Amino acid sequence: MELSFFVSEEVLKRMQPDMPRDEAGLLSAFDNNRPLIHAAASTAFTRTRKGSYELTVSDFRVSYRASLLRRRGEPVTNTSCRRFVAGLR
Repeated sequence: MELSFFVSEEVLKRMQPDMPRDEAGLLSAFDNNRPLIHAAASTAFTRTRKGSYELTVSDFRVSYRASLLRRRGEPVTNTSCRRFVAGLR
């Protein structure tokens, strides 16, 4: 069985704000954040079974904020999580 998962450009820009705004930059941001994208895709798949999915900021907002903070080397605290979520709005 094959499923399609699409990641919005907005998500990639927020995961890696300093990326070049071209195709190579988007692909690099995807590759650099592949474990988080796979985790969000897995969560989306378990919530509902569809033929294709579009992963948006809301798919990453709550469940993966701590993972993203750790990846950036920031301590995972209530303050850092609130600051991270505020940045996704």
